[in-house]
Amino acid sequence: MVVVNFDVIAWFTHNAKLRLIANCRLRDHSRI
Repeated sequence: MVVVNFDVIAWFTHNAKLRLIANCRLRDHSRI
């Protein structure tokens, strides 16, 4: 259970980082 929970947390954090990066890129493109 603990290992699975850590995997889920890592997955969510990874997705959150990807979303933040995507948002930053979209903002940069919109500025240009």
